[in-house]
Amino acid sequence: MSNLEMLNSPEFKTFVNQTFSGDESSFRFFDMMPIGLSITTDISCKEIRHNPKAASFLRIDDWSILSHSASNITYLKIFRNGQELLPEKMPIQRATWLGEEIESEELEFVWNDGVRKFGLWSARPVRDDNGVIVGALAVCEDITERRLLEEEKLKETENRFQKYLENMLECFAVLRVKRDEKGQIVEFRSEYINESGRRDRNITKEEHIGRSMHELYPNSIESGLFKMCCRVVETGEPIELDSFYISNVKKPNTIELYEGRIIKLDTERITFFGRNITEKKKLENEIGRLDRLNIVGEMAASIGHEIRNPLTTVRGYLQMFGMKDKYAEHKEQFSTMIEELDRANLIITEFLSLAKNKAVNFQHANLNEIIHTLLPLLQADALHRGNEIKIELGNIPELDLDKKEIRQLLMNLVRNAEEAMLSKGTIVIKTGLDEGQVSLSVQDSGRGIPKDILDKLGTPFFTTKDTGTGLGLPVCYRIAERHNAKIKVKTGVNGTTFFVKFNNPAHEE
Repeated sequence: MSNLEMLNSPEFKTFVNQTFSGDESSFRFFDMMPIGLSITTDISCKEIRHNPKAASFLRIDDWSILSHSASNITYLKIFRNGQELLPEKMPIQRATWLGEEIESEELEFVWNDGVRKFGLWSARPVRDDNGVIVGALAVCEDITERRLLEEEKLKETENRFQKYLENMLECFAVLRVKRDEKGQIVEFRSEYINESGRRDRNITKEEHIGRSMHELYPNSIESGLFKMCCRVVETGEPIELDSFYISNVKKPNTIELYEGRIIKLDTERITFFGRNITEKKKLENEIGRLDRLNIVGEMAASIGHEIRNPLTTVRGYLQMFGMKDKYAEHKEQFSTMIEELDRANLIITEFLSLAKNKAVNFQHANLNEIIHTLLPLLQADALHRGNEIKIELGNIPELDLDKKEIRQLLMNLVRNAEEAMLSKGTIVIKTGLDEGQVSLSVQDSGRGIPKDILDKLGTPFFTTKDTGTGLGLPVCYRIAERHNAKIKVKTGVNGTTFFVKFNNPAHEE
């Protein structure tokens, strides 16, 4: 039998009628009730009395008066679903004033000293023989222990879930919708971001929480991120992000690549699961570039010498014919043909440098000494073009190097730097230690490399120059690979820097 069914049972009504008719002996029955009972015989509800069980729940004396309708009680607040109740919204008042019958309504009681209790309240009006409401009854079932246990378990679950979110490898963020007076979405504000997301964005929780999407992701409008988030809120359908570019507020002019999912959490919130795949894509591009180098390198090893041999024969005959008196009037043409053959031979030499299994002669050498030896030639070439070369050489250990290949690598990088500067400029060659690795860098003062070209650097035969072969940088990448080194590029409007980082030692005998 439910509490409301008990209140409406004939037997209970008999005891109630005796009470309302002034029979005090009936209170003995209410004293023995195993459940809390509250009674008002005053339709103003200013006098509500509570049996021992209800009084114990309310922390008052047996049958004493406690009613929020009587006075402004400040030491106790009552809540339903997190909202504080006004007197007219409480069960016994609604039963008295509105004739409602309330079944098992959960209320939370909070005292100023921090005590919290939970009860299930049922109530019904009491009517006289003419059907007029003369008061009301309410019964209370104390569910405090159960609810606090549920809260504790919920808190434990939330803590475990929070720990899970914090330990996720993927970025996880919650964004709350902000609307204008017309109900249109105007922005999203951050409510939560996990450790992975904070670390990836190089941002603290305090810097992230409460800020708008436009602040955190400056390109959210142009990239379509804001529009997609709005669509998820409106349709409820999740959206998959594949290779999506997001700006980083902590790294100006930096765009990072993500994959992930936007999901609607509730009517006012969305969640974002994402993984930064910037480095992954770079690695894929690097592997792709190396694969192309390997293919071209295999071709070089297969046909390079076969092409060079007949060219050497042709060049020899041209030289011989050019020295004969009967061909004197064609001497200029012979010289031009020999120059073109020499250019073809140079291209083949570079082509052969792409061979993966090319024989190399590693020796203990100091990179600074190689630079000093080559510097006069580099400066003479730069002076001819109207440029200046500066060197900033750090204290570095010896490496196992093929001096000839390192000279070729340096000359190619400096030549590219000179061709990147449309007017007179400065090239800076530096060496030093970076995280324990020997680093060589060549920096120009040009206008930088456009992104669509940056992604193609190192691709064999790709060139932006009218007379270029597209083999200079691929050769540099292959030489670096043979020396167990990596080439990195940093570019911007003020110029480009190529970094060659050697893993010491590069070669073990």
